Amino acid sequence: MPDTDPSRREPSRADPGAPRPFRFGGVLLAAGESRRMGGPNKLEFRLDGVPLVRRTARTLLDAGLSPLVVVLGHAAERIAPLLQGLPVRIVVNEDYQDGQQSSVSCGLRALTDPLDAYVVCLSDLPLMTEAHLRDLFDAFEKDPQPAILMPVHEGQRGNPVVFDAGLRDALLATAGGARAWIDAHPGAVRRHPVAHPGFTTDLDTLDDVAALKNLPDAPRIELP
Repeated sequence: MPDTDPSRREPSRADPGAPRPFRFGGVLLAAGESRRMGGPNKLEFRLDGVPLVRRTARTLLDAGLSPLVVVLGHAAERIAPLLQGLPVRIVVNEDYQDGQQSSVSCGLRALTDPLDAYVVCLSDLPLMTEAHLRDLFDAFEKDPQPAILMPVHEGQRGNPVVFDAGLRDALLATAGGARAWIDAHPGAVRRHPVAHPGFTTDLDTLDDVAALKNLPDAPRIELP
C-alpha cells in the first residue's frame, strides 16, 4: 500500500537555517490473537461502524504520524482489508507468536525513514483521540529528554510510548526488545501525567467491552 500520508504536517515555512519540525513515525501493533476475548478478534470489533484497527490507525494518521507501519500477524488475511485505502505500510510478523516485542522489532525494522521520534501503539484504545495524541507529541517535542515518554493516568502506565529515534538500533539489538531496554534503563523514561483515560482504556476481555458500553460518551460497539 502507498505510504504517502495526506495528513503529514506542512513543510516548515521558517528560514532554511531554522530547526525543522519534529517528524514522528509510528508502529501500530495488530498481530495478536485476542485470546483473552475467548473467540472474537477485537481488531474486527466495530466502533461507531468502523473496525477498531482502522479506527486506531486513522486516529494516529490524523494526529500527524507519517509514516505509519501496521504490524499484522494472526489473521493477517482478514485484518489487512480493514485498512484498505489508508496511507499505511503493512508488514506481517511471521514470528508474532513469540510475543508483542517481536512485533515491535518488526515494525521498527520497517521504519527506515529519517525521523525524530517513534511512536509505538496498541490497536485497542477505543477512547484515544487525535487531540490526546497531539498533546502527547507536543510534550515530547518540547522536552525530548529523557529519551522515552510514557503517558500515565492515575498511576497506570498507558500507551502509546514515544521513543527518541536515536534509540532504534539499541532497541533492535537488545534481547527482549524495547520492553527489556526500558526495564534496564528506567532513568531514560519520563512519565507524563494525563487527565483522560484514553491512553489506559483498552479492550482485552469481554468484561472490558461491557465496561466500555456503560460509559456515557463511549462509541457504539458491535462484535463481529
